[in-house]
Amino acid sequence: MKALVADDDLENRDILVRMLAHAGWDADSVGGGGEAVARILAGGYDAALLDLAMPGVDGFEAARRIRSAGIRIPLVAVSGAEAEERARESGFEYCLEKPYTLEDLRRVLREIRKNAGLRE
Repeated sequence: MKALVADDDLENRDILVRMLAHAGWDADSVGGGGEAVARILAGGYDAALLDLAMPGVDGFEAARRIRSAGIRIPLVAVSGAEAEERARESGFEYCLEKPYTLEDLRRVLREIRKNAGLRE
């Protein structure tokens, strides 16, 4: 499976891409929400993990644009717990609360696979 990671912090992006690889996923990464929307609209992703607090097009707006375009891939909000309700209202199905562990990420990925009808 393939995911897109969007975070304006390069170190956070790299960590999440490595964690996804460790969990058996391929991943690309971008530095902003606008880039994420363009890549997702172009296709080829099974899920997207979007930081909520990016400058310019933040994760909330990126999710709204993705959903407005009719794209139904799983969206994972990556942020603090205080933003979970707003994230769900913006179109996110899953939340990965910072600071997260590899096991936290694996739990979200298992849910995505389960809801897609895929085996572990």
